Amino acid sequence: KTWLHAFFDRFFASIERNDANKILEAPVRLSQFFFPDSLLAALHQHACRVEKCFMCDLRMTCSFNTNSSILSYSTNSIVVEGIYIQGAIFKETSLSSVDASSPQFSTIPPMTIAFIPITEPLLELGETLSVPVFVSLWNKRTVLDVSLPCASENDKRKWILGGVSLFTDIA
Repeated sequence: KTWLHAFFDRFFASIERNDANKILEAPVRLSQFFFPDSLLAALHQHACRVEKCFMCDLRMTCSFNTNSSILSYSTNSIVVEGIYIQGAIFKETSLSSVDASSPQFSTIPPMTIAFIPITEPLLELGETLSVPVFVSLWNKRTVLDVSLPCASENDKRKWILGGVSLFTDIA
């Protein structure tokens, strides 16, 4: 029953977003797509058509800052929400430790994913940790890697050993 419910949730979400422009207008939940990695590939191709360049000339980057320069690439970007984190809590601008009373999963703030020219500097400031985003709790298929800000190199090691990971869906 759970599988069938998830199927129809995705099916009806795809019907609602049947217009390509609607996908770029409002924040999306990657869990609403059957193949979220295909959505990101399509965005990459769209960005290349807009920029009139080859796919290898653009790279994916993400930002949690609403005032970021990534927003200048708004035709090549998408806002993603509803990503769950395990093993840490994402507070304001960096990762924080969980304690015994913390929930097993929490959501991260909405992030903007964009494809920018490889000649542009990366938007990451300070230490970051590359964390995989898995489609489900089974950790079998990754959608993308997200750079999460962390305080220091020692913190980075702590989060790696702690197994911090992100998920599009926890059902």
